Amino acid sequence: MNYFELLGLTREPFSNSPDPVFFFKSHNHSSCLHRLEIAVRLRRGLNVCLGRIGLGKSTLCRTLIQRLSQDKTIVPHLILDPSFSTPRELLTTLYNRFLRTSPPTEATHREIMEGLQQHLFLEAQENQKILVLIIDEGQKLVPECLEVIRELLNYETNDAKLLQVIIFAQEEFDIVLAEVPNFQDRINEFCRLMPLNFWDTRAMIRHRLSLAGTSRELFTWPAYWALYRASRGTPRKIMHLGHKALMALIVNNQAKADRNVVLSCARPLGWDENRRPPGLLLLVSAVLFAGFFGIPGRLHMDIISEPALPEGSETVIAPSEFRRPIPLEFRMDAEPEEPESLPENMSDVLENEKFPAEEQVASNSTHVRGNANSDKSQAVELERFFTGSRFYVQVGAFLQQSLAEKVMLAVRTRHESAGMAHVIYKGQHWNIVYIDHFDTSDKAIQKALEILRDEDIKTSVVEAEGQNYRFVWE
Repeated sequence: MNYFELLGLTREPFSNSPDPVFFFKSHNHSSCLHRLEIAVRLRRGLNVCLGRIGLGKSTLCRTLIQRLSQDKTIVPHLILDPSFSTPRELLTTLYNRFLRTSPPTEATHREIMEGLQQHLFLEAQENQKILVLIIDEGQKLVPECLEVIRELLNYETNDAKLLQVIIFAQEEFDIVLAEVPNFQDRINEFCRLMPLNFWDTRAMIRHRLSLAGTSRELFTWPAYWALYRASRGTPRKIMHLGHKALMALIVNNQAKADRNVVLSCARPLGWDENRRPPGLLLLVSAVLFAGFFGIPGRLHMDIISEPALPEGSETVIAPSEFRRPIPLEFRMDAEPEEPESLPENMSDVLENEKFPAEEQVASNSTHVRGNANSDKSQAVELERFFTGSRFYVQVGAFLQQSLAEKVMLAVRTRHESAGMAHVIYKGQHWNIVYIDHFDTSDKAIQKALEILRDEDIKTSVVEAEGQNYRFVWE
């Protein structure tokens, strides 16, 4: 007898293989899947999907390939391990995949590229095919190989790219992208996979159990909560811990896993739920920790003047810094360290915290602060001196990057759009943690008010454009 039949199952529900059958459509995962599929069908070119280890990138990748393959006009090609040491290796692999033959040994880089171009044009124009290159583990790509992909993306008709590229990678790929801004600037869709919340965690477990042949509950509500807290909403950890819990039920001849069963399976793995406080508590602890050690938790700033430029020159704002902000995130597999103890009167400590003295405001600038109902003339002045800028709903600004990371991760348990950005203030590099960003101050202020109303978290709205950074509203 298959041991899963003891629990009324017809197959293993918590397989660690990226089976598209078990793909769970959380809001975040479904959004990424739809955005990538639409980008391919519209022939938009380059797309990137990032996520920490275990968040389901491979499963999403296989699900996308399965959906694309149902359309006979779409031809997907998958590269599982892009650890090419030279651009020539990548070119040879692509030549083999697309043309189903090896390039001549004596062929130069340019000749191989021309052969690929001719094939792409033939497939796209004459055969009406959409060729898709999907790369998993994209963080292994070296900048030289990204340059090859960028060259291939140059091949296009008047209205579409000849090759569609989707890269699935871990979050350190952000660092690689920073080294090749001309590649980063070509990204059409930039998706991020996020950990599941509690309700999605429970729904995913029930979804898998249903597909495995049972409709009855195998976990109590406290067990679901313990499983969510111990796994931190990471699908791979949920699968591993769920499998361990089912094995414990079989060994102990139990019908349903309770909280103790889940914790007994989680503790040997170092995933004890009691090690991690709720996300909001961790945020508060981190901010209090910052205030206790004299790190400003919020900066009130005006325009930071740029160095004087020669006459006729212009300040150029890099697209990656502002117009298409890609939040810098940091993978933390280990649990964030928490302060051992905090004074009981920490609110007094924060209230008496001395923030940096504000910069003198240029005579032709406007300082907007303290009121969500700023008049129209102020808004006009704001647009006049900060054209093209971005407005961030900021929850903190820190000199210590590690502290900013902890706050960002805590905020992200409630807000998927949370991220970090780096600015320069008084010659020092600051790490600001934000909940979201918008193209107008009104949208940002509205979001800040919603957060204050729904979660009682005080935020600031700041404006940034390159190194220009100032406080707008509190």
